[in-house]
Amino acid sequence: VLRPGLHLGTLKKGRFEPAHALAKALSKDDFKFTADYNLSDADIIKYLKGETLTGDINGYAVVLCDGLPLGWVKGSGGVLKNKFPKGLRIF
Repeated sequence: VLRPGLHLGTLKKGRFEPAHALAKALSKDDFKFTADYNLSDADIIKYLKGETLTGDINGYAVVLCDGLPLGWVKGSGGVLKNKFPKGLRIF
């Protein structure tokens, strides 16, 4: 057992940063802010490569692909910064 329970996130500089495991453990109805894409969208490939996306979300949101959570983005100023783990990204 690597760790008991579910890793929710970490506190950094007085703010909470959610963990990737939290996004994968919950369903789409559990999230307040989402960026929902279809599997055929080119933005899903960009997300899986670690690139930024565009959107009007401020703060953390989960990226959904056909209703299934993939991971987190952090929105600010029309840009969604990718929080997908580097070890899982495709090249």
